[in-house]
Amino acid sequence: ALRRLDEDHERQRRFLGFAAHELRTPIAVLRSKVESSDSAETRSLAGDIQRLATLAEQLLDLQRMENDGRRECFDLAALVRNTVAELAPLMIASGKTVEVEVAANEPVLGNPAAIERVVMNLVQNAAQHGGQHIIVRVTNLGFEVEDDGPGVPPEERERIFEPFYRLRPSASGSGLGLSLVQEVIARHDGRVAIVDAPG
Repeated sequence: ALRRLDEDHERQRRFLGFAAHELRTPIAVLRSKVESSDSAETRSLAGDIQRLATLAEQLLDLQRMENDGRRECFDLAALVRNTVAELAPLMIASGKTVEVEVAANEPVLGNPAAIERVVMNLVQNAAQHGGQHIIVRVTNLGFEVEDDGPGVPPEERERIFEPFYRLRPSASGSGLGLSLVQEVIARHDGRVAIVDAPG
């Protein structure tokens, strides 16, 4: 019975990975057609297509985490700076500002690609649901993402890490981002928490 359960789990895991990978091409084709359409109504579908693309990437992230246990020593501050630099044009275009502060920096051991996805998820989450200004602060062997938004209500702070849970059901996104963040950090023997910041 245990062997059959293991085999079923493995088949399901492979299916999710293949499905997510196969979805990327039709999503890219659809995005291209929508963006080049003359119809404003058709172009308005771009947000929904982005949600599909994000969901496919997050499912692939789950697959990568299962398969990739590589660890290497890397510079956390450099990784954070590079990731934020990639996101900066999107932040500026949406009227947000983002900065990196390095309070302390030591080499860390982990999977840099997975940590990069964590930084990306948290910064995008802060931009979408937070305020106007975002600070990513590197502190020794960890980092914080701070925004000047209203924050997450205390009674919701545990639930938002549940897969597919969204604070506002109408919000864009799949509800997988913070669940992935928690999973990656747990695999690095770390922890993720939501705290209040002054003001």
